[in-house]
This record gives sequence, C-alpha cells and structure tokens, in this order.
Amino acid sequence: MKKILALLPLIAVLGLAGCEGKDDSEGGDHLEYSSEEVQQKVKTLGDTKGYEITFEISSSDSEKESYVIGAKEHFYWGYNGDSKGMYHLENDMLQMYEYNSDAGQFEKVGVEYSIAGTDYEESLRVGYNFYLCMGSAYAESDGLTKVKETTFVGRPAIEYSLKYASVYGAASYDLVIDKETGVTLKWVISGTSFVDGESGSASFEAKSFKTGADVSVPKHD
Repeated sequence: MKKILALLPLIAVLGLAGCEGKDDSEGGDHLEYSSEEVQQKVKTLGDTKGYEITFEISSSDSEKESYVIGAKEHFYWGYNGDSKGMYHLENDMLQMYEYNSDAGQFEKVGVEYSIAGTDYEESLRVGYNFYLCMGSAYAESDGLTKVKETTFVGRPAIEYSLKYASVYGAASYDLVIDKETGVTLKWVISGTSFVDGESGSASFEAKSFKTGADVSVPKHD
C-alpha cells in the first residue's frame, strides 16, 4: 500500500518542531500515548478483536485519496483504489497474497516462509500502521492544547490544537485522537513558509473504525 507521498513535502516545509526558535503559544497538554505505545495498542487490537479503518487523505496540491487498512486473525490488508494487498503473519511465518479481481478474492503468492531473526515483521507493521500514528508525533510538543472531548466515527476521542511560529514560517494543526488506542482519527495542517511565501494545507481523516464482529478477513484461498 502506498505511503502518503503527497503529504511529505508539505510536512517537511511546515513541520517546524525541529526549527530554531520557539513556538509562540502557551499550553502544557500532552497526548496520552507515544507513537510506540500506539503501535503496540494497534497490534494488540489486531491480534485480539481485529480492526478495519477507512480514511481519506488530501492536500492543497493533490486530489483526495481513500484508503482501507485492517487486521484480524493474523491477516493484514490494505486497499487504495484498485491497489489491494494482504499478508498472513503468524509464528514467524509469512504468507503473501495478491488480489484476483476476476475471482473476487485474494490468492497466495509463492510459499510461506520464515522471517525469524529478522526485522521484517516490524517493518510490515510500521508500514501498515504509519497512518494511524501521525498525531502521536506531537505527543510532547510545547503548545499542544486540549480543546474538548468528543465522539468521532462513533469512537470516544479528544480534540487538540497546536500552533508553531518561527523565523521560518507558521503552522497550525488540528488533531482528533482515539481515547482507547491513541490512533489518529483526524490530522489537519495548514501553514505558510516565510522563506518563499508559499502556503498549503493537508489532512488525514478517518471515515469509519470497525472492530470485533464488524470486521471480516477478506475472502481468500
């Protein structure tokens, strides 16, 4: 499944946390979970109840795209338009699948093989869950402010805001974080570079968050 390539240039310009100069806003709030803790909670959810999350990404210089990622019974899948992928990972054994549109199901690719003693499992998990941890990158950021508790796609959540300003530019973030898992349900950034005067915006927004009996492993051989 594709990375959010369209967002990366914008993040590089507007993600000012590492720039010289302090932000000009006050606030001592922090997110409850770090990126590592969110990854672990997502893994646990996939290994127990299972999950399937649908979300959209967009930016001021690209079209909106829709994604689906899911996990259940040691199966992991991801969709982006006509691009579909799935794998099964259990007891250090990996089986890859590809989607057969004529048959309407996933089919095995090659044979199952061992990944014991490698970091392949972690790479796969991080790749599939990257989207879900976007907000936790700002877990300890100065200026992060809790706005309110809310409900988002049927999930108890907390809304936060964050503003940065430096000699290089200014950026404003809005985050909605799932209370149970720390998963990012909404991430919106807008800002301006003082270096070249350009401005832009980008967003990530969950459209559904299914767990348990509402999640089914995609049809496969």
